[in-house]
Amino acid sequence: MEILPISYSWQRVAKEVAGAVQRYMPDVLIGCSMAAAPLAVRLLRHSGNRKTRYLDIVHVDIPSEYVRFRQDGDVCDAVGVVSDAMRSRMSEVVDSRRIKRLYYPVPCPENPLDKRRNDSVVRIGYVGRLWHSEKRILDFIPLLKELERLEVPYEFVFIGDGPDRGELEGGVRRELSAPDAIRFTGWISPERVNEEVANLDILVMLSEVEGQPIALLEAMALGAVPVVTSLPGMQELITDGVNGFLLPIGAPAVAARRIECLANDPARRAEMSREASKRVASIHATPKATAHLATIMTELTEATPVTPRELKYPPGRPSGWHVPVVAQSAIRRLWGRELY
Repeated sequence: MEILPISYSWQRVAKEVAGAVQRYMPDVLIGCSMAAAPLAVRLLRHSGNRKTRYLDIVHVDIPSEYVRFRQDGDVCDAVGVVSDAMRSRMSEVVDSRRIKRLYYPVPCPENPLDKRRNDSVVRIGYVGRLWHSEKRILDFIPLLKELERLEVPYEFVFIGDGPDRGELEGGVRRELSAPDAIRFTGWISPERVNEEVANLDILVMLSEVEGQPIALLEAMALGAVPVVTSLPGMQELITDGVNGFLLPIGAPAVAARRIECLANDPARRAEMSREASKRVASIHATPKATAHLATIMTELTEATPVTPRELKYPPGRPSGWHVPVVAQSAIRRLWGRELY
């Protein structure tokens, strides 16, 4: 393993990545460092290195991800996407023959976990970043208030951390009559996360932006019933009312009613738990998903590498003044800043 130096310059990071590729000559480079990896591949291809294929991956279904491929799509031998909806949108930007549907590998128990319990308390949780932008984490405050109003016996655990944790914790203390039913774990090890998730009856996600979250897949594999927003990647996994519930964005009261339904009907909750686990195991079980990825990698190495277009940038002011490049470099070091 080699850890490249940190830099705030995409160009410098790109050169470091290109250098590492030249040293190790991998068959496939998987997208990293955002703009740096495509720049590195462009440098390599124009310098004659056509051995290493480049696979970029889109994990989140947001417009900016597709926009960047208008610039960098020509260097990608393949673009991986994690949902069929993302494949459809990406085909408007990149040749559909180069788009590959990827499946996150998920450890799945051989037999679905039995979630039946002797007590009436339903165990609910959220796994991920505590951030209101995109994750809508503060929507959990009215959701929890509604659960109290409906007199649902519950315990709730927030697994993760983030910039809005303080505001969320403050809201829980102010707004709820029984804040002791809520726990915050902060960042914990993957092993601890699995232990917490295995104990959940229900996983809740209220995000307005997602791809196909690994946290959701892992929770479903362990038998947690998903109550999540109806985003395209979620819709591919969840059949509403069969192996989970799909919600409108910004509707915490609807989420609370779905949780009440599951809390009041343990038999239905157990059946939906089994269906959730079976759904993930049928596609994302580690042996299946890794075999699929291996096939994609083999196809990539056997395909003819793409030839990216050559990007030409207008010269900076010093070049326009015919200042030699060596002199520009010396001035830059002395001045301690870039020249424009």
